[in-house]
Amino acid sequence: MDRETELLLDTIAERAAREAVAKSREFHQDDLKVLGERMDIGFEKIDRDLKEITSRLDSVEVRLGNVEVRLGNVEVRLDNVEVRLDGIDQRFDRVENALATLLEEFKTNREKQKQLEAQVAVLTERVRVLELQLAHQ
Repeated sequence: MDRETELLLDTIAERAAREAVAKSREFHQDDLKVLGERMDIGFEKIDRDLKEITSRLDSVEVRLGNVEVRLGNVEVRLDNVEVRLDGIDQRFDRVENALATLLEEFKTNREKQKQLEAQVAVLTERVRVLELQLAHQ
């Protein structure tokens, strides 16, 4: 092979390596963006759920006050409170289950992120080695 052909092949190999690194980085950045967006969505959902619970709790307090004033009967008022507290407990159970599920997803996503970061590190090292090999050829 003549010198000009070798130089052309080296240039092509170097460009291909740079493009591979760029595409790899772009690919992993997209994964990290998606992961971040998913976590943001999860946090937004938790915030909405907590606001809804707070709003419902406020509503329950107002209703309990109205029941007390209207009925004036302690037994009836206590029965209503028990019924409402059961509903609130069920809601808390659902929220607790939802939060536990989100936490598991976050843990899973965190592990995936660590794996992706490790893969990026390995790929970066491979590219560095290839670049050194290309530089020495």
